[in-house]
Amino acid sequence: MTSLNYNYKINYITILLSVLSIIYILFTNTYFSVENSFIYGAADGESYLKIAEASPYITNQDIQPIHAERFIISYLIGFLAKIFEIEIYLLFRFFVIICILLINYFLIKILFLYNFSLNGILISILLVNLNPYIARFYIANPLIINDLVFHVGALYCIYGLILERKKKFFLGLIISIIARQSALAIFFGIVFSKFFLKDKFFLNKKDILLSLIIIVFFYLIGVIYSSNTITYAEERYDQYYVTVLGIFIENKSFKELFIFFVWPFLSFMPLILYSLLYLKIDLFKLKENTSLNYFILSFCLLIFFQPILQGIDVGGKNIIRLSTFAFVPALILLKINSMDKKNNLIINIFFIILLLVWSSHPTFSKFNFLENYKF
Repeated sequence: MTSLNYNYKINYITILLSVLSIIYILFTNTYFSVENSFIYGAADGESYLKIAEASPYITNQDIQPIHAERFIISYLIGFLAKIFEIEIYLLFRFFVIICILLINYFLIKILFLYNFSLNGILISILLVNLNPYIARFYIANPLIINDLVFHVGALYCIYGLILERKKKFFLGLIISIIARQSALAIFFGIVFSKFFLKDKFFLNKKDILLSLIIIVFFYLIGVIYSSNTITYAEERYDQYYVTVLGIFIENKSFKELFIFFVWPFLSFMPLILYSLLYLKIDLFKLKENTSLNYFILSFCLLIFFQPILQGIDVGGKNIIRLSTFAFVPALILLKINSMDKKNNLIINIFFIILLLVWSSHPTFSKFNFLENYKF
C-alpha cells in the first residue's frame, strides 16, 4: 500500500511539473505570424499551408513533391478548420500543443515502467520541455507540426517495444510514416535489431514485412496526392538524391563543415551534461535491455545520418531540428541503462538554471539576453 501511494504521489508531481513547464514555455514563447514563420525556420510550412487551405480538395499550387507526400496531417487540419470555422493557422498551433502534451504523457508512462528516482523523472521532463527545438520552435512555427507528430509516433513505437505490444508498435509506425518519410529509420531499426538478436527480438519476420507494407502503403498514398498537384514532379528524384548524397557533392571548407557539425549540440548539450552529472552506466541493465538498446541506438544513428547526408546547402541549420528527433529516444536509452547518482541539491539548482537559460532561445522565446551569442 505504501508503494502504491508513493507511485500516485510521483504521478501527481510529474504531471504537475509537466503542465507547469509547458505553461512557462507558452507564456514566454515567441508567436510568429504566418509570414514570419517562413523566415524563421519554417519555410517548408508554406507547402503545408497550401495543402490545408485547399482541403478537402487537392491544392492546385506549386508544392515540392517531398512536402506534398506528407499531406495527410495538413489536409486533416485544413478540413477540420473549415468544418468548425476556425482559423487554419490557429488550429495548427492548437494541435502543436496537443502533440507536446502527448510527448510528455508517453515519456512519463515510459519512465514509470522503470524504477527511476523521482528526481530523475522530474529532471527528464524538464530536459524535454525546456529543449527549445522540441517545444519552443513548433509553438512559434506551428505549420511544421509534422515533425512533432513524428516525435509522438516514434515515442509510441518505443512504448510498444518496451511492453512488447505489437498493435502499439504498428500504430506508432503509422503515425510516424504519415508525418515523415523519416519513419524508415524505425523500419531499419527493427531490421537491424532482428538481424543481430534473432529470436530474442519480439517482432518476427512477418511483423517486419508488415512494417514495410505499412510504410510503402502510406508512402504511395502521398505520392498519389503529390502526383495530382502542380508540383515540381521532375525534381522528385533530385530531391531524394541530394537528401541521401548531398554532403558528398558539396565543396565546403573545413570551417563550414565544423560549424555544421556543431549545430546539433545546441539541442543535445544539456542531455550530454545530464548524463555526466546524474547518470552512472549499469552493465547489468545494458544486458537486460538488449532489444531496446539495439533498436533505439539504430534509430538514433539513422536519424543523425539523414541531415548529415543532406549536407550544408540542403540541410543547413535544419540539422538541429532534424537531429532532435533522436533527443527523447536518446534520453530513454541513457535512462534505462543507468543508475541515478545520489541526489544533490546544489547540482539540481545549477542544472535547472542551466536548462532555463538554454531554453531562452533568442529567436523562439521572449528573452533576448543570448542574442549576442548567435552564430
